[in-house]
Parts: sequence; C-alpha cells; structure tokens
Amino acid sequence: MLCEAGSITITVCPAGYFCSGGSDRNNCPKGFYCPTGTDVPFQCTTLGGYCPENSITEGTCPPGSFCVDTSTIEECTSG
Repeated sequence: MLCEAGSITITVCPAGYFCSGGSDRNNCPKGFYCPTGTDVPFQCTTLGGYCPENSITEGTCPPGSFCVDTSTIEECTSG
C-alpha cells in the first residue's frame, strides 16, 4: 500500500515498483520483479529468467541471446 505525502487516500503500489514503509515508492531493482501491490521485491529464480529494472513479471532471455544472470543479457555470437 502507498500513502503519498499530502494524500488522504491509500493506493496500491503500482506494478514495476515496491512500496516499503507505506510512503516510499521504489523502482523494482534488476534481478527482481514487482507485480501490483508489492511491498518486497520477488527475486527472479527461474533458470534463464530475466528481470531488468522495473520488471512486473519474471521474463525469459530473448531469442539469440543468453542470460549471464537474472539481470544481464549477452548476444549470442556465431562459432
């Protein structure tokens, strides 16, 4: 939940962010994903999973690339 300064209403933390402490909206960090209403980011754990900053779901590496880790993509080279 999020209660921004000066507001009288509580809102749900938007997707791509996590809201800790009720008034802080933070970017979801690389290697994590944050669906709507996230208080604590979820770590990407799937083999081949990819979560850049502000991810809302755990994704996969695009075709023609491989994931070095959950936040870094490398392009495949021929050979």
